Amino acid sequence: MLTCYITCLRGGELTFGDETVNTISLSYTFFAPSLERVDEPSSMRRTLLLPLLLLAAVAAGPITPEALTEVFNKMFPIAPPHCTKTPIVLSQISSVNAFVQRNIQMHLSLGLHRTVCFRLMDTTSGTPSTTTNISEETASAKSLLHTLTLSRLEHYHPVSQQYTFAIPEVKADCKCECNAQSDVCSAATHQFNMCKNEDGKISGRSELLLPDVLPEPTKRRMPSWKLAETLLRREIQALPEHVTAVKLEQPSTFAVFRYASYDWLAGRWVQNDTATIRTQLDGGNQNRYLDGKKSIELSVTAGGRASHQLESGMYFVRNTASGVQMEDLRRQPLNEITENNFDRLGWYRKDDDGKFYVNNGVVKISRIHSAKVENCQEQVYKSILDANHYIDRDSEESERFALADTVDRIYTWVQSARLYDVSRRHAIVTHSEGTNLQISLELNNDMHSNQVLSFFHNSSRIMDFTGTIIVDPHSNRYFNMSVYETSGILNGVVKRSTSPDSEEDFAFTVFVSDLNPSNKSYIVPLPAMITGGDRMICMRPDESPEERANCRIIAYRENPLIVDLIHNSWSELVGHCPECNQLSMDGFIKYLNPINWVKGVNSVADLIMMVSDVGAYVGCLLVSYFLITRCLLPLLRCWLCPVQFYSRRK
Repeated sequence: MLTCYITCLRGGELTFGDETVNTISLSYTFFAPSLERVDEPSSMRRTLLLPLLLLAAVAAGPITPEALTEVFNKMFPIAPPHCTKTPIVLSQISSVNAFVQRNIQMHLSLGLHRTVCFRLMDTTSGTPSTTTNISEETASAKSLLHTLTLSRLEHYHPVSQQYTFAIPEVKADCKCECNAQSDVCSAATHQFNMCKNEDGKISGRSELLLPDVLPEPTKRRMPSWKLAETLLRREIQALPEHVTAVKLEQPSTFAVFRYASYDWLAGRWVQNDTATIRTQLDGGNQNRYLDGKKSIELSVTAGGRASHQLESGMYFVRNTASGVQMEDLRRQPLNEITENNFDRLGWYRKDDDGKFYVNNGVVKISRIHSAKVENCQEQVYKSILDANHYIDRDSEESERFALADTVDRIYTWVQSARLYDVSRRHAIVTHSEGTNLQISLELNNDMHSNQVLSFFHNSSRIMDFTGTIIVDPHSNRYFNMSVYETSGILNGVVKRSTSPDSEEDFAFTVFVSDLNPSNKSYIVPLPAMITGGDRMICMRPDESPEERANCRIIAYRENPLIVDLIHNSWSELVGHCPECNQLSMDGFIKYLNPINWVKGVNSVADLIMMVSDVGAYVGCLLVSYFLITRCLLPLLRCWLCPVQFYSRRK
């Protein structure tokens, strides 16, 4: 994408005699869409000529806002949208003075992004012409050209639940102590709580005491009556990126119309009047006036509910550093505000004080965090967290989750789906496609007693197109198409094969709303019958014979389904505890009490091991006694008092 930034003039005041004129500082950005094929020499020349024109204007003297607007209007002239061909149905309705006159209503159907154009024409017969091609004669007529566009179709979803959560970053830190009475592992002081890191950030810490987690080889190398305990500490810290979760309920449907009137003056279009009309479609008929003079009345009737609608449920949106939601909504398994499922997003939440917490973490963290000791003396252990949607700082596969795409990338009918404002009480889903609306137009007879509406439409054109038939990972099947130098209504057909003589499988219509030919990209939904293999697709402008259609062989691409299965696994780590498993006088004295010998004996095997260990210790004591009394003490006496020692021997 080519981006050009052009800044002209500084703000200030200029004096002309006794008159002061304010100047302005403006910044304009122009975007050239990056397409596969671009052939717009005239638009490129206009873009490159703009800086030269601005420099010439600055050199000529000060520029007022009106003069600057005139410069840009010449460079980028105002033009009405492309007028579509629309069938008109006439009807008469009774007015208040029904015995004097009857008003004529004109009924038509209007699709999303389509525009209907009409003029007020003097007539004596009272019967307007329904469709006429716009020509220079009609463009120079005295009456204004009125345009009505169905610009947007929106769903307003109320938000019934809302909270902020973060993706937790988790780190395991375990200690193994053979002595169950050691102060290193104290069950009273180690439980899930909140703690501050060195940088002052609040983080959660899960600490629990797991007795008897040693494997059998390690147990055999330790006294069997000593109960080994392991301190498992799981530090949980929120990442800087926070997420807002909301629950969407059933929506209300609104249609947004844009009305504008244009006048043809001095060889160019001038916009006369504009209005944006938002009407609700869930009730009955909605009546509005189009223009500021209230001379043209619009009545809107919905033929039924919108063809698509987001399901009610939990959605989320990622926040920026300032807490603003700048992207579309996403959806995947997410906890409601009353739930705390560790297999879903949203289990590490933010409270009213800005601190993150785990609801009922004292119990829940103890359940999902497990560890087993491989070597207690060397602090080698394995740890696992029975949860999803977290980042493991110690694992090679750090991310234990995958965020879903935004809903506008999953559903082709969604143009955007965003929270409305900072209060986050509504979400607005804007449709990119929708059903036709039934509308009627009626003139105010008090102001236009001798006038009727005459409708016009523009011709359509296309120079070329390219694209690809795609089946995305969500099984959406569509034709990703780019059209060049195109405007108006385009009719397309999908052939059964790559042969021009093959049968037609599917027909579709695309509308390019620009009056001047332009380059656009569109997503055309396709039925399931368009299966694997390249196809020939032909496109032609509306009202053009089929023999003049452009035909291209379009490639077919099918993406595999997304299988997002997360398998938790044990992580082997090495702890750091220099004070663990150290010999001390306190530990030795505690085990002089025979009552401590039977602690940890829970089976016959433990009893046999304890008895064998006691027998081994008693044997060691007897051998030690014999060596001391029969060897060490006589040698010591001989060395200290040899005469007395030998006299006693005699």
